[in-house]
Amino acid sequence: FNPVNLDSKTFYMSFLVNVQEAGTAAFITLCDANKTFADESVGNQKVYVFAKEGSTTETVKFAVSKSTETDNYVVETTTEFDLNTTCLVVLKYTANPEGISDDYVDMFVNPVVTSEAANTPLCTATGGSDINDTKGIASVQLRQGKTYNTFSPAVVVDAIRIADTWGELFGMEEPPVTDQPTLTVDETEINFGYP
Repeated sequence: FNPVNLDSKTFYMSFLVNVQEAGTAAFITLCDANKTFADESVGNQKVYVFAKEGSTTETVKFAVSKSTETDNYVVETTTEFDLNTTCLVVLKYTANPEGISDDYVDMFVNPVVTSEAANTPLCTATGGSDINDTKGIASVQLRQGKTYNTFSPAVVVDAIRIADTWGELFGMEEPPVTDQPTLTVDETEINFGYP
């Protein structure tokens, strides 16, 4: 999607995820507009989402970080969810106009989609640096990997959406149209004869 200028703005991201096995590494991130896939680069990753093991091996806790995978910036939900169950995850990124580390990310899991006000975030990530206001966000990245101390969860992700408002995210309001498309019809007649 087009880079989002984040100066004093809020945006939303949602996706469906079925976690089959928990992990310690992030499985989805947002990347800023510093680089693009066209130059074979991954860009700078910012918002990280995790599916970590719950209190049992049959449950999962979702977690989010605003800017890094470092544990002291990762915030987990206290609510646990069953493995092999599809969940709706919604992130709300609020970009504040003051300072360089004052943005925050709210995480909702299985929220009431008809009203943002009917929901309370399960966790909020505030630590770490903000997304660059002028570069904004340029891509969503699905991740899979393993290092000596981290491994990715086994997940199925679908229906990734980005929007400026909660209502737009769930189809309750139309996204703003900046350029009105036009359709031009060429009236030239073509006769192909008989088949």
